[in-house]
Amino acid sequence: MSTAQGERYATILVADDDRSIRTVLHQAMARLGHQVQVTGNVATLRNWVEQGAGDLLITDVMFPDGVMRWIFCPASERRAPTCR
Repeated sequence: MSTAQGERYATILVADDDRSIRTVLHQAMARLGHQVQVTGNVATLRNWVEQGAGDLLITDVMFPDGVMRWIFCPASERRAPTCR
């Protein structure tokens, strides 16, 4: 998204299982004019990433429903057992 002055705002994905962290990050980024999507689980984040959503990802690494190890693998290798 761009403003009349040419500034570019991002779509930011925030993933953390701690609701208070998600809330603070959402509020801070939204106040700056960014679009913000938040989730507390790995399944939703994985779906967003596979769809190519977002310009920036702010994420925790450990979630109750999984570990974010796969996010550090190249997209071409994300389905490999070592990236799960």
